[in-house]
Amino acid sequence: MFFRDESLNANTWYNNQRRIRRPALQELNPGFTLSGPVMLPGFGESSDFPYFNGRRHKTFFAIAYEYNKLADTTLIDAWLPIVQNPRYPLPIPTGTTQYCDAAGSPAPPCAANVAAIVAYNKLYDTPNKSNIFTARIDTELFSNNTFTFGFQFGRKNNKRTSGNAVQRLENAFQAKNINTDAYNFTDNHVFGSRAVNQVRVQWSRYEPSFEAPNPFDPVVIVGYRDPISTTVRSLVMGNSTVSAGSNFPDTRNETRWQFQESLTYLMGRQTFKMGFDIQNVNSEVIGLGDATGTFNFANSYTFTTNLISRYRQNFGTGQTVKNRYYGVFFNDEFKPWSNVTVSAGLRYERETAVTDHNNIGPRLGIAWDPFKKGKGVIRFGTGIFYNRVLLRTVGDSIQNSGGTLVNFDTNSIGTSAADQRRSGNLNSPGVLATISATFPNSYPTTAELRAVVQRACNQYIAGGGTLPCN
Repeated sequence: MFFRDESLNANTWYNNQRRIRRPALQELNPGFTLSGPVMLPGFGESSDFPYFNGRRHKTFFAIAYEYNKLADTTLIDAWLPIVQNPRYPLPIPTGTTQYCDAAGSPAPPCAANVAAIVAYNKLYDTPNKSNIFTARIDTELFSNNTFTFGFQFGRKNNKRTSGNAVQRLENAFQAKNINTDAYNFTDNHVFGSRAVNQVRVQWSRYEPSFEAPNPFDPVVIVGYRDPISTTVRSLVMGNSTVSAGSNFPDTRNETRWQFQESLTYLMGRQTFKMGFDIQNVNSEVIGLGDATGTFNFANSYTFTTNLISRYRQNFGTGQTVKNRYYGVFFNDEFKPWSNVTVSAGLRYERETAVTDHNNIGPRLGIAWDPFKKGKGVIRFGTGIFYNRVLLRTVGDSIQNSGGTLVNFDTNSIGTSAADQRRSGNLNSPGVLATISATFPNSYPTTAELRAVVQRACNQYIAGGGTLPCN
């Protein structure tokens, strides 16, 4: 049992300065393990099936369970515009002192094109809960055969953030849920005094999911100058998404199975080992970055006047990669002299995710005991080895060579923020203003977004624009 509480933690200097109480934190981590022989009624030493009874020391079990509950909180430490954007309502501020969103953070009245901001502080519950259970059974089916079966179960619901204070509203918090299940089986069979065979089979599933209050909402980012820290920060709202590139292992939905067979045979001074390995992986990834659209506002004033500074949206962010791995090997270990052991082998590997057939890897190893007393050894080894295919790289290659990924970014239109194709002129509103008119709605398809951009480009050309706009 493990337990901790925020009463033993120190508050930060920043919180003390602003009279913000210490964030609540409490962790509870109980668990247990249990193991022993399996005692089955009616399966005694005189039974026809004595091998499944612990009284004959043939069958044993082991289970373990761990529960973790971290009742954490995150401080929302943000500043909101006083004047609301009617298209995107904000919560009621918790502070009363107003500042101008400008260098020096003066008190109102604010200069032209500068909005007033006020504090919004709130402790938001961001718990992390997990359950982990493992079980294993070992049994001796008969005198020269042992069998092992294992099971792993895991569930996690995590709403914790990367820091104890964030500049994001409640609708931008995202829970990361993970479900995992795995089964494994191992059978060892002894064929007399010379041969041992092992068979291993395993299956596993990894299913992450991302839970948001409104999963189809776009991301809204508003820049502002923090009056306390005197730094420029970003207020994040909406379905806060992350880049698929930096979180690939956490976003993949993966199912895999594996079958291994190996045989060891003794013949005089030689030990022969041979076998094969087959693994199948089905990995599906949905890139979360800008998948629901991301609206950027340069400052609080542009937010209240509903004029975006940038818009991004990615379409077709899913990646599906299927890979089957084959491996076969043969190894001969022999002792030409009593103090020298030589190991020579050959392995061939093949993966279906890439077109590559020449993966032949010879290996050689030598162990020499110069003193012939077993108190020292000199080893030498060499070989050719091949790394496994990185599924992330394969997925990116699929998308970059005819995949479904389509990226849109208003920064790619024109050459600068002042470019009239982007910012507009007296005769045409420009792409940014045209997209602002639909805020906070993103675009379900590329065709709808393309039509909006084309309409803005047509107005630019009709207004006398001469540069290409696409």
